[in-house]
Amino acid sequence: MGVTRGHTWSCICRTIFFSAFLFIVETADGQCDAQYDALMDIYNATSGENWNNNDNWGSDCDICDWYGISCDVNGNVTGINLYNNGLSGSLPDVFFSLPFLENFDVYNCDLNGPIPATLSSLNNLRHLNLSRNRFTGDIPREFFRLPQIQNLYLRNNLLEGSLPDTITSSTLINLWINNNSISGIIPSAIGNLSSLQTFYFYRNNINGNIPPEIGQSGALRIMSGYNNQLAGNLPSTLEALSNLEELNLSNNNISGGLGLNWSGLSSLKVINLNGNSISDPFPSGITQANNLEELRMNNNNVSGNLPADIGDMGNLEILHLYNNRLSGSIPYGIGGLLSCAELDLSRNQLSGSIPSEIGDLNSIIKLKLNENNLSGIVPSSLCSLPQVRELKLDRNNLSGEIPLCIGDLTTLTVLNMSYNQLFGQPPESLGLLSNLTQISFFDNHLTGCYPDNYSGFCSINPLAFENNCMNLGFQEFCSGSSCSVDSALYILSSMGETVCEGETIELSTISDIDGWMYEWSTGDSGINLDQISIMPTQSAQYAVTVTTTDGCTYSDAIQIQVVDIQVSILSDVEYCFQSSGYQLDASPGGGVWSGDHINESGLLIPIVSLMDYEIFYEYSDVNGCVKTIDTIIRVNPTIETDIIALICDSESYEVGGEIFELEGHYDVTLQTVSGCDSVVHLDLTVNATEETDVVVSICEGDSYEVGGEVFDVAGVYDVVLQTVMGCDSVVHLDLTVNATEETDVVASICEGEGYEVGGEVFELEGYYDVTLQTVMGCDSIVHLDLTINATEETDVIASICEGEVYEVGGEVFDVEGVYDVVLQTIFGCDSIIILHLTVYEHSQVDIWASICDGDMYEVGDETFSEAGAYSINLLSSTGCDSIVNLSLSVQQLLVTDIIETVCSGEIYDVGGEVIEESGEYQFILESSSGCDSIVNLDIMIYPDYDIYTDFQICEGESLLLGGEEFNQPGSYDVTLLTSTGCDSVIVFNLEVNQEYQSSLVEELCPGESVIIENEIYDEEGIYTIDLQSISGCDSTIILDLSFTPQEDEYLEAIICNNDTFNLNGNIFTEEGVYTIPIEDGLCGHDITLDLTVNQSDYSFIDTSICYGGSIEFLNEAITDEGEYFFTLTNSYGCDSIVEIQVYQLPIIEHFTSWAICPGDTFNFGNAILTETGNYEEVFINDNGCDSL
Repeated sequence: MGVTRGHTWSCICRTIFFSAFLFIVETADGQCDAQYDALMDIYNATSGENWNNNDNWGSDCDICDWYGISCDVNGNVTGINLYNNGLSGSLPDVFFSLPFLENFDVYNCDLNGPIPATLSSLNNLRHLNLSRNRFTGDIPREFFRLPQIQNLYLRNNLLEGSLPDTITSSTLINLWINNNSISGIIPSAIGNLSSLQTFYFYRNNINGNIPPEIGQSGALRIMSGYNNQLAGNLPSTLEALSNLEELNLSNNNISGGLGLNWSGLSSLKVINLNGNSISDPFPSGITQANNLEELRMNNNNVSGNLPADIGDMGNLEILHLYNNRLSGSIPYGIGGLLSCAELDLSRNQLSGSIPSEIGDLNSIIKLKLNENNLSGIVPSSLCSLPQVRELKLDRNNLSGEIPLCIGDLTTLTVLNMSYNQLFGQPPESLGLLSNLTQISFFDNHLTGCYPDNYSGFCSINPLAFENNCMNLGFQEFCSGSSCSVDSALYILSSMGETVCEGETIELSTISDIDGWMYEWSTGDSGINLDQISIMPTQSAQYAVTVTTTDGCTYSDAIQIQVVDIQVSILSDVEYCFQSSGYQLDASPGGGVWSGDHINESGLLIPIVSLMDYEIFYEYSDVNGCVKTIDTIIRVNPTIETDIIALICDSESYEVGGEIFELEGHYDVTLQTVSGCDSVVHLDLTVNATEETDVVVSICEGDSYEVGGEVFDVAGVYDVVLQTVMGCDSVVHLDLTVNATEETDVVASICEGEGYEVGGEVFELEGYYDVTLQTVMGCDSIVHLDLTINATEETDVIASICEGEVYEVGGEVFDVEGVYDVVLQTIFGCDSIIILHLTVYEHSQVDIWASICDGDMYEVGDETFSEAGAYSINLLSSTGCDSIVNLSLSVQQLLVTDIIETVCSGEIYDVGGEVIEESGEYQFILESSSGCDSIVNLDIMIYPDYDIYTDFQICEGESLLLGGEEFNQPGSYDVTLLTSTGCDSVIVFNLEVNQEYQSSLVEELCPGESVIIENEIYDEEGIYTIDLQSISGCDSTIILDLSFTPQEDEYLEAIICNNDTFNLNGNIFTEEGVYTIPIEDGLCGHDITLDLTVNQSDYSFIDTSICYGGSIEFLNEAITDEGEYFFTLTNSYGCDSIVEIQVYQLPIIEHFTSWAICPGDTFNFGNAILTETGNYEEVFINDNGCDSL
């Protein structure tokens, strides 16, 4: 075996050294290239002959036509897509022969062994999907340094190890490593994944804290890491993840960190922190996460109150907070969760009542408030929930009666209100809930008898109503026993059921058992308080609830009718004075009047000195009840008023609709609001209008004011004012505006002089505005533009040749030196010329020069191209005579050809230019003589090769590379020479594998098998299998194989038409036989459903009742005329709808008169009459109704 392995490593070495340089080139003898060899190695190692599709594989060298292979235009393999294709075995480590590979996908195959190391050296790799296989070992850390990688899918394998701390990829978008056995921490380098959008790492063994650097992954949308061992607090840097949509860290050991600024997580839709150890208060700021759809924090220790603005989370669909330590009340704002389908606040410490606003949750399907400390009644608003299927309120302190509207919740399948303090008669409407599969009102204080339609609950839960105060046990009811109504509690009135207003009566019960607690609707309560006194003011019902010593409650009520005599005074309450008086009237008549200045018959005689009279009217009815009312009668006197008024000319004065314009005295008769006379005496004065003329002159920019009005434009104006009397006073204004005069002055002076304007002297150059005054006293502005002419100094640098002269301002100079000459400018100011004079002598120059062949040499205006001696007469730079003696030589052109080869990385320099690519170049350089030197270069640059790979050997073997022998694990690099003499560096990790033995326990379903090294095992037993490990070393597997039997079920079910049957999420509405696969346990099983659909019934009843009477149907009394619908259950358990049309028959009244003699009697119904009077008797007519 050792010889065989040595030969294997030798082949690997040859593959590295040759295929690395011959990736694509077909050999001269017609053999296919290294890509062909690598693909065929993959084909042979993964049972290619058994693939689902292996079209064209191995048929020819045109690999780009093979199934699943993609190539670029040069024939380089860029994609291998063999997902769901039935690959098995281990992948060979041949990917260094596929350097252009961008996409490798073997999703959902049966591959095992370690991930080939050379996969992680593909610098062009963008998409790698190894999910749903059985790969083992560590994730190659080089994956996280690939420069182009975008998608790394490694989920559902057997990978171990930890995430590397050298993550540098900025291109990775999707990282899926879930469902493996990866351990260790999330490294802080995770923050380097700046493009990361989805990070799935759930169902591993990852521990430690979530690093704060995760906040640097600003593109992250989904982070799912449930079922790990994460601990510590949520890092505050999560606030920076504005694109985060889903955060699922359930079933870890996270202890806190809920105090985030949740408003920054504007895209967040799902939070799942179930099953942690969080003890923070519930985060009030989480309501600012406006787009949140799911919030799950079950099974933690979250404390505190729910925020009042929780209803602001209008998009929330699921709120699960069960099994925490939440306290306080459920906020009223909970009704704002209009999208919520599941609300679970069970197993907390919530108190207070259930807010009625919870009935606004029109989308709710599951509502769980059980196992808290809630009190108060069950709000009837719960009956408004149109879709609720599950309602659990058990194990609280709820009291009151079951809402009568409970039958409206027709979608309910689960209803639990057990272990509360509910009392009263269970409503018949509860029995209409035909979809219930679970019901319990166990351990409450319910009383009375069960409605007949509760029989449908017997098959659901025979203990549903046990431990209550019912007259019959629920199991007895289900067995057919009858129930008797308890008659131990009735209320009696000491004066009957009709009393006069203001009378006091006694209410008492016929039961006075010692120790019972009585609670009256009047607010009176106490033990043994079976009698109370009341003074009713209006007709009302009075009730009492009695709690027995065993905790059961009973109630009764009595209607007390209070006679309220309707008495009113019909007369007016206000009159104008008249001495004859007024006759008052009241309803009903026949009463007695009393009060100020009135007699018993109601005549009121007023007196002048009194306006208000207090009057009383007393009336007694046939029942002996007395009603007295009182009022105030007002008698209004005639009113006179004096008015002194003053108006302006052309105005008028109005009194009572009359207009007065002339001065004088007037008497006007009006009426008061009460309709009585009112006389007005008017004394009117009329004032005339005043006029005034004003002539005014102002300066431009000034203004003139008259009566609050401002004028600044010349003209004639009329201004209307008011006098102290309030009348018009007209001012006629004649306004003149004098304009401002402006003068422009342009002046110039010499430096040191001054310029005067209006007494001001100006010595500096500039623009000035000088304001003077005209003879009218208005502004006159002088605009001065002043220029200062400075003394000019000019430097003149001049040169002359020997024997010449230079003239300045009439002076002549011929000697070298510096001179000052004073002149005058055209403005008459000083101008100084400073002359610097140079005198040049005549010169002679000798030149020895050399030029390149083809060049020219220039002296003055003459050019020279041939060697020789020349004499040239020129002018020097000073313009004086100069003789040049030239001695000229000519140099020839130099050409050089170079052919060169170098290795990549070496520096090849030509004339200071570095050559980095192969090719032909021409350089024009400068020779030592300064002439052109042409270099023609033909250069070939051979590349160096760096190869990164991993090798494995078995213990006791060695690896030979480049003459070196390696037998210890570690990291190495070996430098070799290619055929061109350049470096080739192999960087590799060497792993020394030991021989090992493993145990494999497999539990399979019938018909399944285990395949190990092409051997099929399909019978129970223990097998010892000798193999070679993926590293080629000896490996022994002990297989313990067993089978789990599959047990199918047969289910018969009956539903009503329009109902549905739900079996494991499958909805059925039509009759038939169905087979449903169930995935439970290891193998699952099939359920055969035999579904029968029964129809509903309908019946109609036409009946009548007497006025004031009633009929009873299903324990419900019908007292009014109309149509009534009842939904019952037929023999099939389906709806049976009964429509009852009720007509009400009126009471028939008969009036008759009889006369008898004194001493005789008259039989009237059941009464014997002997005295004159009016009598009423009720008889039964032919319809069975009362006849009066």
